[in-house]
Amino acid sequence: MIRKAVIAAASGAVVLAGGAAAVAATTTSSSGGVTYHGCENTSNHREIFDVYSTKTPKCPKGSWGITFNSQGRTGATGPAGPQGAAGTPSLYESTVTDAPDVQLDMSPGPDGQSGASGWGWDNTTSKPVTDLTVGTTNGFTVTVLQPNSEQADGSITLSWNPYDFTYEGNGDASATCVSIANTSAETCSYTDLAHTAKSDTFNFKANNADPDAIIGVTASVNGEEATGQFPVQISAGS
Repeated sequence: MIRKAVIAAASGAVVLAGGAAAVAATTTSSSGGVTYHGCENTSNHREIFDVYSTKTPKCPKGSWGITFNSQGRTGATGPAGPQGAAGTPSLYESTVTDAPDVQLDMSPGPDGQSGASGWGWDNTTSKPVTDLTVGTTNGFTVTVLQPNSEQADGSITLSWNPYDFTYEGNGDASATCVSIANTSAETCSYTDLAHTAKSDTFNFKANNADPDAIIGVTASVNGEEATGQFPVQISAGS
């Protein structure tokens, strides 16, 4: 309770009525703090007294009631702001950089229709595979696209972190695959890439739990390269 307080200039209080009747007046504060009720002397001294934050006092003759620091009414909703910039790719979304004549297909999207590369589609959950289990071997598919003139000869190079994966071989027996010395990378050369879409599957054993495991891919055809990053989560399992 604040009693017999003199508040300078009534904090901007607006007087609505005077005389013998005590009529409340209101000022609006953008801060929306505690609302105070009190009385203001109608004399030239403009003394404010009997100020409370918990009740509205009954003001005597020669004064009127005031209310100040009250929360104003909510204003109208403003216009919609401009469209924000595009965000970063979502977790487990593959990213590729293509050349005019050689491209890498993306991973399957949420509807299973976006691409034929990556860790595949889980028919049980009806979702793209985004989570591998430690100790399991999983097929990783690379699909090379040639939208214009098709060349037969080319290569696919994969790179990975040995903490995450152990490479166990590929599915296309016609490919010639070699490990790149002193790296965790494998290059497979092909002589039958002259297709609109050519795929090969590479088998990787998941070694350790890691929410940010990645397979890097480079497809090289006739001097042009397409590159991609294919993230996946590796979980410890039960």
